[in-house]
Amino acid sequence: MDFFLLLNCFLCLIFTLTILRFLLPRTPAGKLPPGPARLPIIGNLHNLGLKPHISLADLAKVHGPLMTLKLGQVTTIVASSPALAKEILQKHDKVLSDRHGILAMEVLDTHKFALPLLPVGPKWRNVRKVCNSYVFATQKLDLNQGLRREKIIEVLEGVRRNASEDLFVAGTDTTASSLEWAMAELLRNPDKLVKAKNELDEMIGKGNHLAESDIPQLPYLRAILKETFRLHPALPLLLPRKAGADVEINGFTVPKGARVLLNLWAIGRDPAIWDDPTSFVPERFLGSDVDAKGNYFELVTFGAGRRICPGMPLALRMLHMMLGSLIHWFDWKLSDGVEPEKLDMEEKFGIALQKAKPLLAIPTPI
Repeated sequence: MDFFLLLNCFLCLIFTLTILRFLLPRTPAGKLPPGPARLPIIGNLHNLGLKPHISLADLAKVHGPLMTLKLGQVTTIVASSPALAKEILQKHDKVLSDRHGILAMEVLDTHKFALPLLPVGPKWRNVRKVCNSYVFATQKLDLNQGLRREKIIEVLEGVRRNASEDLFVAGTDTTASSLEWAMAELLRNPDKLVKAKNELDEMIGKGNHLAESDIPQLPYLRAILKETFRLHPALPLLLPRKAGADVEINGFTVPKGARVLLNLWAIGRDPAIWDDPTSFVPERFLGSDVDAKGNYFELVTFGAGRRICPGMPLALRMLHMMLGSLIHWFDWKLSDGVEPEKLDMEEKFGIALQKAKPLLAIPTPI
């Protein structure tokens, strides 16, 4: 009887191991970066939580700035340092330029036409050429800057007319989200807001409207936006890339077909890179060459390399113009008597990093 009991146990063990062999994700060949233990079928999906950018930053503290996760059955490599960002976005840009499918964006065939989602190929190159040569080229943007200035003046007039009632409430796209975060940080740090207002008054004069040609003469305003990009990147995780072939990074293998994610939120708050990383300190960028145009991998808000956001030149112009104009023409206070230090800065994860509670602020015309 003991023999049959032992035989049954042995057969159950063999059966269980056979099932697990098919259920457990298979490890590709090569030395993968380290990572957390995973569960059958779901892999590491349970490790992400509601704020994946923060969860991944915490995991990187344990497993290192280059780590492997299994999101379902997809091998996912997550990078969280400027050096690795340079490897991915510059050194291995060609191999890691394709996009990993995002099923939610395939419902209406968006992936067949949108530049950020197209695979590298003739169609992608043609669309990118149109963007770079005809839509976002410096000469083209210069030619229609007067129109943008008129629209900003219209917005300011609308805010002025309704100041006694509109409260400033930001939208949800990436540009509006960045503007909302910048205003929130300034309202939470009134001394920074005063400093920005003084710079604008001194450089363009009270009663004068800001022009795009004024932006290079406003170093503190530019520093405010850089600091906003650092603390609150519009895309906390850059759109996922797909490895077109096996590639070696930092002594590890990123296997062909793997999803590659870059955690910009973790880079922006890394104490090894930034002093006092969780505080809003625009002064850190004064006199610094670091910019958000894809040249410095500590601040790659718009990406870098061939997959850099083609709309970056327009976004930078509009953000500086909108933020500078709102600061220059109005005094601001938080609604409902909220004290600056008590302003809720909780984040809501999405493709764009939004404030969980939209900013409500009251303008007073100057």
